[in-house]
Amino acid sequence: MLVRLIVENIFSFYEKTEFNMLPNPKRGRFGEHVYKDLPVRLLKQSVIYGANGAGKSNLLEVLAAIQSFVCKKGYINPDWINDFKFRLAENNKKPINVAIEFVEGQTCFYYSISLSVESIKESLYLSGCGKTKDVLLFERSSFGNRHLLKIYDKRGKSLNNSAIDGVLNSFFSKNSYSSTFAMFEELGVIKDLTIKKAYKWFSQDLVTLRTNPQLKSLISYMENDEAYARFTNEVIRSMDIGINNIQVKKEPIEEFLKHVEGANEEEKEAIMKLLSGMNDSSLFGNREIEIVKEKGNFVVKTLEFTQPGLDGYKGKLDFKDQSNGTKQLMHLMPLLYQIVHTKCVYCVDEIENGIHPINIKAFIKFFAENTKAKGQLIFTTHECHLLNQQELMRPDEVWFAEKHNGSTKLYSLNDFKEHNTIDVEKGYLAGRYGAIPYLGVKSDLTAK
Repeated sequence: MLVRLIVENIFSFYEKTEFNMLPNPKRGRFGEHVYKDLPVRLLKQSVIYGANGAGKSNLLEVLAAIQSFVCKKGYINPDWINDFKFRLAENNKKPINVAIEFVEGQTCFYYSISLSVESIKESLYLSGCGKTKDVLLFERSSFGNRHLLKIYDKRGKSLNNSAIDGVLNSFFSKNSYSSTFAMFEELGVIKDLTIKKAYKWFSQDLVTLRTNPQLKSLISYMENDEAYARFTNEVIRSMDIGINNIQVKKEPIEEFLKHVEGANEEEKEAIMKLLSGMNDSSLFGNREIEIVKEKGNFVVKTLEFTQPGLDGYKGKLDFKDQSNGTKQLMHLMPLLYQIVHTKCVYCVDEIENGIHPINIKAFIKFFAENTKAKGQLIFTTHECHLLNQQELMRPDEVWFAEKHNGSTKLYSLNDFKEHNTIDVEKGYLAGRYGAIPYLGVKSDLTAK
């Protein structure tokens, strides 16, 4: 679980800026939106609003970039550092600084990194969450060809020895811009389970997503995971969008080709020859399908939707027949399933893309009110209907991104100390909280 993220001089964030998932203890409404069984109480969800270009997506990009740095040897290089620095300040010599506090299982960690072309500094602590003293697990400094790494267990005992130090120096001499975590994973020299637990959070429990995965993955989920298929059908039916059931339809390639629109016999023969060298495909003409080889024969798979028609008739429609909004909802179903069933942090940019406001509201509400949910959801959106503190969002779950002189500032709705009867959506659209587009160009009709 994410506790807080502190960023400075990366992407559009120049000044030190904090985003956190800490609930306001004075807010009693929507208590089910708070995880209370962790070392520190944490919110299940947060949403970030802001005008186009305000930098709200960059917060998620920071998480994705630091995750790659932690997990991938050689991900970073001097060009990466210069490209990712804030670039709207003349002669910007400040290092990139990022700090992340997070919970893995019942253990809270605090990881920080400072990057420049000349040096790298890293540290990992067991966080006391403000209740007890933090405990240093490792501290690394690299300046050119000089590397210093001190490693400790959770009791403060040093894990360094001459053999380990020799291996570490050899690794960093060849991979000076790699993270300490990547080095540990590559060499396997550290067996300390506490440090491995922190690495697991970055490598497995932090997920940044786009909302348009390949259909192939959706078919695989529906076909191979009965619990997921049952969950998806229950959620889709609850949204009342005219779908009774979704299942995977399979048919031999020969049968599929018989009803391919606009294809003559020569074209079908050419298709068969093409497929003879393929294992699968996710797009065929205007149809979104998966083609696989099973027992030597090509089989076509697609999602089939049972939908009500006239006089009680129930028809079968393909994925291609669905609206863009329904397709986007289907793409979000694996996300919803995972954040309900796993203790992971899912970050989604523009979650409402192509989905009707009522349906995206139902999607968020389903997760927020689910008392069995285990994960966290952090997302950006322009959908103002979600700003309803009577039905859906606590003020401490809402954040705004706004730019000043090219630099992004983040602040929470909670800072405004609004009464729980205030119409936040109306206030936001009226500019009460900032973070909205400023239309400063006058037309010919108004410029008198």
